[in-house]
Amino acid sequence: MLNNKNNTFIKRVFLIVWIITLCIGVSSCSDEPDGGKEVRVLIEANTDSPIRVSGVGESSQTGLVIRRKFENTFFTDRYSLSIEARCDDPTTLITISVWVNKKFKTKVFGNSLVTTGDYLK
Repeated sequence: MLNNKNNTFIKRVFLIVWIITLCIGVSSCSDEPDGGKEVRVLIEANTDSPIRVSGVGESSQTGLVIRRKFENTFFTDRYSLSIEARCDDPTTLITISVWVNKKFKTKVFGNSLVTTGDYLK
């Protein structure tokens, strides 16, 4: 009788340890790196006019000025992304392309002012 209770107890302990191990293993198998979502941004223009850009990685507070082409990859844990590219020359065509976790997300283009606002999934 005592042997039967010990067997049941040992089986329960093994079951609990197995469940805990499974839960830890499943929670650590995420598609996202520790830094969050990988975001790649490509901004291109058809002229050498200066373009003011904000919302790309660390420059989201201060912005930066680019010419022709700019590419940046960064990690974020935010749920949304807003990028703005602005040029004083109304003939400059600006294109913004965004990839999230190496999957193409969006492409927007226009003259003078181009913005993209997307939810990152």
